[in-house]
Amino acid sequence: MRLLIEVYCDRRLAFLQALATFAVFGRGWTRRVATMRAAALNAIQPITKPTGRTLMDILNGYRTYIVAA
Repeated sequence: MRLLIEVYCDRRLAFLQALATFAVFGRGWTRRVATMRAAALNAIQPITKPTGRTLMDILNGYRTYIVAA
C-alpha cells in the first residue's frame, strides 16, 4: 500500500510540474501533494491506544464513514 501511495503522489507531482502554470501555482500544488502523501501514509499506519485497541476497534459499532480525497 505504501508503494502505491508513493507512486501515485510522484506521478501526480510530475504531471503538475509539466503544466505551463506550474511556475505560478507550483508551490501550492507541491504542498498539497505533500500533505496528501503524509495523510495517506499516516492513514495506513496502525493506530494503537494505550489499551492496545486499534482505532478501528474503537470505531467498530459506530456508523462512521471515512472519506479520502
